Amino acid sequence: MGRLEGGKARALATVRSEDFIVLVASAALLGVCAVVGPILVPTREQVLPFQVVDLGITNGDGTPATVVLRDQTYDKPVVDERVPNWALGIINIAGVVLTGFVGAFLPKCCFGGHGEGMRALSAAFVSVGVCTLAAGILRSYFGILRPNFFDGCGWNNTLAACTTGWKGEDHDLDEGRRSFPSGHTASAFSTLFLLSLCLLRIARATRASHAATDHVGLSKRLLPTVLTVVAMLPPTGATLIAATRVTDYYHHTADVVAGAFLGVACAALAAESLLPDFGEDLCEGRVRVRPVRASSSVAITSVPRRESTSSDAGRL
Repeated sequence: MGRLEGGKARALATVRSEDFIVLVASAALLGVCAVVGPILVPTREQVLPFQVVDLGITNGDGTPATVVLRDQTYDKPVVDERVPNWALGIINIAGVVLTGFVGAFLPKCCFGGHGEGMRALSAAFVSVGVCTLAAGILRSYFGILRPNFFDGCGWNNTLAACTTGWKGEDHDLDEGRRSFPSGHTASAFSTLFLLSLCLLRIARATRASHAATDHVGLSKRLLPTVLTVVAMLPPTGATLIAATRVTDYYHHTADVVAGAFLGVACAALAAESLLPDFGEDLCEGRVRVRPVRASSSVAITSVPRRESTSSDAGRL
């Protein structure tokens, strides 16, 4: 018995060390992607969508009278962001921490499973890292102008040119040309949708565990439903963040839709690769029902015959 317990302890220690290595590698991947993503591909400079129209008359000084027509798609005003970069950073950090908390403590509280916080954190790091890298490359490659580009670049109709860097703060206009896909939306979904997937998988494992247990109380029966409802909140929050990017004129509708798909894809990839059966693998007493083959033999235990007694004969 002691050798068996020692073997289990060594196996668990090996798994923990492997999970720690994966966690460190995932954190390193996130750091590299965050630095390399925005600078790996040079930002494409599209031709600015404006036209100088000659009115066919001359000014008082003898110069031809012209008017500059700007594409109204990119002529929205610059307004304050309701979810600025620092707020998105706090939301992402909170999402990653909550994902680790869910993986570490919720399985044990719900159905007595082993916590796997390092695996959950690794998945979160990979999801955010891959999404940051992909979004940075795509945004620079397409070089789509933001809806508020003209206002953000200090456009001057007389000069028919931009007079400042982006929003008067940057030295160039690269940030104004990085509209597609929405980085805010992709980042939010890569974090919050993964948190939702973790909650849903634990809800599924909790439901399966309760199905194999007799006399489950009402509160425990409702627990999977509660987890499912809670799992709907993170993607709802990500959707609200995406909506603000359109109403604040920082992105087109197509930008946030593409960003949402990118974030969901990265979260699903991270969950499938690092958390293949999240919740079910953590359950200590899970029951797996396997179909019995038709050719399987059935073991029958023989029962020894009891010799008849006089009392039995009297009954007969």
